[in-house]
Amino acid sequence: MKKLTAISITILALLLALTGCRGNRAVPELQNKQNDGGAHSANIDVEEMGESTSEMRWAAVPAVFVNDTYFRIYADELYQPFPDFDDSWIYLGNIQSAAPGWESPTQNFQTNNEAMIGAEIYHSSAGHIPVTSSVWGDPLDEEIIGDSVIVVFENSRLWYITEEAHSETYKIMGAVERHSLMVDGILYSLMGSAGGGNPVIDDSYTYIGEVVSAVPMDEYPTEHLQANRDFVVGMKVYRPPLGDNHEIIVFLYTNAYYFYKQLPGEIGG
Repeated sequence: MKKLTAISITILALLLALTGCRGNRAVPELQNKQNDGGAHSANIDVEEMGESTSEMRWAAVPAVFVNDTYFRIYADELYQPFPDFDDSWIYLGNIQSAAPGWESPTQNFQTNNEAMIGAEIYHSSAGHIPVTSSVWGDPLDEEIIGDSVIVVFENSRLWYITEEAHSETYKIMGAVERHSLMVDGILYSLMGSAGGGNPVIDDSYTYIGEVVSAVPMDEYPTEHLQANRDFVVGMKVYRPPLGDNHEIIVFLYTNAYYFYKQLPGEIGG
């Protein structure tokens, strides 16, 4: 049960761990009352905290503090492959204490998950940290070399990296522009997709053409029927009938639909 609880908290906080950057040894601030990312929250017993019943605390980013450095969660084994323990990984010791779950650790060999007390800590100053997706969800195959620790906890491993390493990974993730398509001088952004079934394209749909080219993902398309994702090249482009969603462009390819729409402030808007 402890293992399940720890993994659940880890997964819920992964998105939070990928937002915002602070300097090394920084401690994330407590959040009170309202929280826009409710999926990351965990209510704490107000009597245990001695707080007013009108106030709630939210779970902090899972983290460990070791070597006078703050490390925030990066991944667990269910999230992406882990590196092998080679000679670059050094056993430092075991977690000795825990801060409350709504706070961040500030003392050496401390975490903010009490169930992890006693877990083994391994450190590498030259660990290969993979960057496997962009902020838009595109698959990436990049990596950085950074300072990180792995905590072995009840036959599972949790990976934590420094704020500096996190900042470097986010630079790579954020270098990719939003998935877009240029049609008749207007830039459209991907809004969603659907698959399955046999779509019915009748005379109410206007056939525009096929996507003819793609620029790199870190650029925006600038020509008619040009995208910034290679995999859509060759897909057929239709404009659906006028209606509530008349700005949406529909792609049709092997029973998959891709829905695009012009967003405020985009070219042609």
